[in-house]
Amino acid sequence: KDVDEAFVSFVYDGDTIQVEREGQGKEKVRLLGIDTPEIDRSEADEHECFAFDASFFARENLLRQNVILGGDVFADDRDIYDRQLRYVFLNGENFNARLIEEGFAKVYRKAKFEEKDRFLELESEAKVEGRGLWGECE
Repeated sequence: KDVDEAFVSFVYDGDTIQVEREGQGKEKVRLLGIDTPEIDRSEADEHECFAFDASFFARENLLRQNVILGGDVFADDRDIYDRQLRYVFLNGENFNARLIEEGFAKVYRKAKFEEKDRFLELESEAKVEGRGLWGECE
């Protein structure tokens, strides 16, 4: 599927970013195949375990970085909120996979996508080793 370059101008949380492409303006992107804990925006006290950690990690690594966005032949192009669904590559590394590997995200099980088996293996390893949310929240 299509691959393009973008600049990360904002990080909403661990799995949603805003990118800017040359001459195309701003666009919300949901990291494909992953699900990070949610921060409830309505009340500061209400959030899922490890939500702030996942958001901070994404912000520290992605904000103001040039990334490569890649689609997936099996996945939808957009989600129900009209966000583009993409793999995010930072310095040649699949950042979506890194979030799972380091315990900041779980595999999004409700959708079909090419990297699902690999992501499930990474999640299993993170779980066994108690990394991130698997150690803090279980």
